[in-house]
Amino acid sequence: MESSGNFDVAVVGGSIAGSTAATLYARKGLKVALIEARANPDAYKSLCTHFIQPCATPTIERLGVADELEAAGAVRNSLEMWNRWGWIRRPDEAGAAYGYSIRREKLDPILRNTAAATPGVTYLPGRTATGLVRDGERVIGIEIRDSEGNLSTVSAALVVAADGRHSKVAGLAGVGAREIPNKRSGYFAYFEGIPNPGTNAARTWFLDPDVAYVFPNEDGVSVLACMFGRKQKLDWFRKDLTGNLRRSFERLPDGPDLTNAKQISKVIGAVDLPNFWRSPGPEGLTFAGDALVASDPLFGVGCGWAFQEAEWLVESTAAHLGNRAELKKAVGRYRAVVRKEILAHFLMTSEYSLNRRYNPAEKLLFSAAARDPKLANVIHDFGGRIIPVKKLISPVTMGRAAMVNLRSRPDRDEIRRNRTLARQVMTPAEPIGLRRNSVEVAGIVSPYIESGPQGAREAVVFVHGNPGSSEDFAGLVGEAGKLTRAVALDMPGFGRAGKPEGFDYTVEGYAAHLGKMLVELGIDRAHLVAHDFGGPWALAWAAANPAAYASATLINTGVLLGYRWHYLAKIWQTPVVGELFNAASTAPAFRLLLRHGNSGGLPRDFLDRMYADFDARTKRAVLKLYRASRHPEAQFQQLRAVLSTLDRPVLVIWGKNDPYIGHEQADGQRKTFPNAKVVMLEGSGHWPFVDNPKAVQEAVIPFLAEAVTSRQPA
Repeated sequence: MESSGNFDVAVVGGSIAGSTAATLYARKGLKVALIEARANPDAYKSLCTHFIQPCATPTIERLGVADELEAAGAVRNSLEMWNRWGWIRRPDEAGAAYGYSIRREKLDPILRNTAAATPGVTYLPGRTATGLVRDGERVIGIEIRDSEGNLSTVSAALVVAADGRHSKVAGLAGVGAREIPNKRSGYFAYFEGIPNPGTNAARTWFLDPDVAYVFPNEDGVSVLACMFGRKQKLDWFRKDLTGNLRRSFERLPDGPDLTNAKQISKVIGAVDLPNFWRSPGPEGLTFAGDALVASDPLFGVGCGWAFQEAEWLVESTAAHLGNRAELKKAVGRYRAVVRKEILAHFLMTSEYSLNRRYNPAEKLLFSAAARDPKLANVIHDFGGRIIPVKKLISPVTMGRAAMVNLRSRPDRDEIRRNRTLARQVMTPAEPIGLRRNSVEVAGIVSPYIESGPQGAREAVVFVHGNPGSSEDFAGLVGEAGKLTRAVALDMPGFGRAGKPEGFDYTVEGYAAHLGKMLVELGIDRAHLVAHDFGGPWALAWAAANPAAYASATLINTGVLLGYRWHYLAKIWQTPVVGELFNAASTAPAFRLLLRHGNSGGLPRDFLDRMYADFDARTKRAVLKLYRASRHPEAQFQQLRAVLSTLDRPVLVIWGKNDPYIGHEQADGQRKTFPNAKVVMLEGSGHWPFVDNPKAVQEAVIPFLAEAVTSRQPA
């Protein structure tokens, strides 16, 4: 095997960290081999945010490439952050620290050419690492193969693996890493023609927990990226990458204007990129860049940290390459500097990549920073990684945030509107023809979703339960609208409907209000589709209005003869205990309870929407409703007496694993509806239209198609 020479340092990987380290080592008079697997000097990394944070600007300036980057069009960047409390913007950009935004297709060749042109650097393109050269346990060089298959060795006092997240050198050395899962996935693409809003700031929308951002780069090109929970949304997003990416940005509050924007790249995915911190290598080997620390791409820290790590490495080790014992200590000092400077940042970004919602500290800081210039500066300096974590969460910073929120409380209605907008950004496209409107009855405004012939007097009417809203049925409304008019309503006290304290929160009160809403909407013949408490409400209306009642689809609900209340109902029915239980209903507890009702699991966005709607006024409505319904048997017997005499088509759908209303009630519906068709869904729970929407649709739509075409006598 031939030798490619003896060097002080062998750097494997010619991207940011590798090229920077090679250049800085050579400037200190050292002989450096820069080994790059790609033969093309213009090769570049495609999966990148292209956002170099302000923390790296001093290194870039000392490297001497700042002018060249700016000549290539690099944008001096800053950061603007949107959350439900509003925009967090630095009040005065003059004199503020800045980073650079430039695509890697320009950045990587600039850095590589700088290194190759530096005296002392031997650039070896098209060479792949195939093994390590050792003296006992110590690494003293690296074995490489060229494009023609020829093997050679590079001897060096120190081998630096800067060959990326999936470091081949780490694999050859058998060096593992501390790994933290990243539960988010993301997709991005390049666009031209997005108007500049008067700033080169990277705009980031923290949608809690989803995130979107627009990073302006050189030549009028911007990167648009969406980051979301992999388990919750990946399958949906993949069905139409381009359409879903674009629709998500079109829905953003104060989002970019895409009217004349042109997509100039394919949609690129970052599906499973765990966070990791590489363990120390054997003596004579160390790591830099993504080979050392790989963090959630959401925060765009990789490029900046790669520059910094390379400089820290050179400053720690360059003077000690001739002394084995001192070099070993120097490598240890280098890792200590990396831990001191970025470990806390790494742990914080990694923890956020678990796709969680805001924690109390983040809520406090973000809400205050949207209204306080000094806190906005702190947030931006932290986002640029130029202040440590301890300064972000210091008593001084947190105390100021608390005082800001005490002095001027944010507008709760605006926060609610923003939260609603945020959760609608990365959601499946609505069925074609879906319309949204509202109806007002007795001073109570109820939003509704509608499709099909507008103004038709015959309609499929969807009635949700507790908790719930018209949004539960958006998909079914779109499909039913292909048959006839279809309407799903928010009932008083739920969803985004009015929630007055004085409403009659009883089954009779809801039935009467439903009837008034149907009159207001011009519906005089209704095919009912009801779930949960929506069943008693809708069936009570049907019993009082038999001429208008056309058919019923009952999903985990109905005339519940012999029914005994579930444990949650008993809690809500107990004074003081119900109030305390509702007060303790945090988001995690709420999600846990709903998932208990669906053992097969429920999508996170569904749970988040439910919780957002379950505010203090809805909790009050729930207590009133359940306390007015302690003894339902008499009401159900009355409904049976009336409804059993009516010959109407009835479909019963039941999730067999429902813990709230046992599946034996499904067949029990035949005591009231002798000719009812019963569909039992194995593996489904209380919300089968959520955990198995395909099966529910396949049962409901054909049934409605037949019911709509038939005409029963009144």
